[in-house]
Amino acid sequence: MSKMRLLLFGKALFALSFLFFFSAFYMQFKEEQSFSDPIRDVLSLPNDDKIIISTVNQGDIVISSSEKNDEFDSDFREDNNFEIVNPLESENNILRDKIEKKYGIKVKYGVQTNNYFIGDLKVISISDDENIRRGLQELENALALYPIDFFKEFNKLGFKLNVLLIQRYDSANVTGITELYDDVVNISISMDYPFNESFHHEVYHYIEHFIEKKGGKFSIWNTFNPSNFIYGDIDSNLSFNQTLMPDAFFVNNYAQSSADEDRASTFEYMTADSKYVCYNSRKYPIWKKSYYMSLMIDTYFDTVDSEVIEYWERFIY
Repeated sequence: MSKMRLLLFGKALFALSFLFFFSAFYMQFKEEQSFSDPIRDVLSLPNDDKIIISTVNQGDIVISSSEKNDEFDSDFREDNNFEIVNPLESENNILRDKIEKKYGIKVKYGVQTNNYFIGDLKVISISDDENIRRGLQELENALALYPIDFFKEFNKLGFKLNVLLIQRYDSANVTGITELYDDVVNISISMDYPFNESFHHEVYHYIEHFIEKKGGKFSIWNTFNPSNFIYGDIDSNLSFNQTLMPDAFFVNNYAQSSADEDRASTFEYMTADSKYVCYNSRKYPIWKKSYYMSLMIDTYFDTVDSEVIEYWERFIY
């Protein structure tokens, strides 16, 4: 083979290898970016079903203790005996008080969350009043999507909702945490991530906690899954956010980890800003799951009217 042919052959091999490298990189990029799923993973503490940690990336979060922070919960919001140094701080307190009275919940932020922790996981409090204002406004808007007195109904069963607006957790990628106890549910939300997706996902855990306390059981839930499916055996081919197939059985991979996370992840899609194609037919498994969840909420909440299409039902009716 002549030198000229060898040179041309070498150039061709180099070009071909570059093409293979670019193709592999592009396919990986498209796989990662093909679907924007706000909450990709929700990690429960080992051997503890009372604390649920939501993250944007799967990873190990080690918490040595999951004991309830009784000192913090015993007096969730102390009197505002600190000096108000600017008008926005005063406006934030007024808005917070308005939200608390209207919805029957407690809200904490800023220096009031400095001593809050979940085991060894600590929070980084919000120090910027503008960011606090944004969090309060997003919280108010999210709460307004639920029926009047919906959150006050939880109080009648003997437990209340505390919402903590924080900047972030001291463990990377955590978006929100729900702590479920007999007399209180604490939901903390990181303002470093989109608010609505995290909040509605966490609220569903609160909703299901209420339903279970009233004796509700999702007894036919598994009939909406493949006949041989077992929670914990993850198959990406069954997930909507992986395949974009409207007849997928699960909204994302984490929904396959447990039945309650399946429902919480589905509720996140039910409260999304736009309708996904998995709601375009009553034959689709995700539609059936969403419909069943709506029936359960209708059954166990007095503040939910079966004749009214609630916000989370607008894609299924």
